[in-house]
Amino acid sequence: MEDLSALHALAAELGVSTSYVDGLARPVTPPAETLVRVCAALGAPIAGPQDAGAALEAIRDLRRHEATPVRIAWDDEPQGLHTDGGTTVIAAPSSAWRRGEGNRSWGVSAQLAALRSARSRTFGDLHDLESTCHWLKSLGGDVLTLLPLLPTFNT
Repeated sequence: MEDLSALHALAAELGVSTSYVDGLARPVTPPAETLVRVCAALGAPIAGPQDAGAALEAIRDLRRHEATPVRIAWDDEPQGLHTDGGTTVIAAPSSAWRRGEGNRSWGVSAQLAALRSARSRTFGDLHDLESTCHWLKSLGGDVLTLLPLLPTFNT
């Protein structure tokens, strides 16, 4: 049996669980290949379990030298996440937009895939999103929130 302690240590360093309990209360341990692929997707230089020790050292070394200063800015800075002279700037307004007095907003939150229709049948698409927006507006609603439509990555 292969020693996977370095692979498990790498996974732990990257925040990846090496075991879990499924919906039927059964313990599950993902195969080594799954852990390798997840660690690689998170940026570890790994192609197989045998690379885990070197990948762990590379990740730890990168993290030792990667720390950059972070500054929080309110209102008077360009908004969003950006860098300024090597410093990461997280900028946001000190308060969110509000309607004028007496005008209340309301709406729904949904997952795009759940907005399916008789036309799309299995998964909702952007046409179903548009139809939902029109339906919501016809009822007086003005807010529809979604999870990100595309995968997002830190890089």
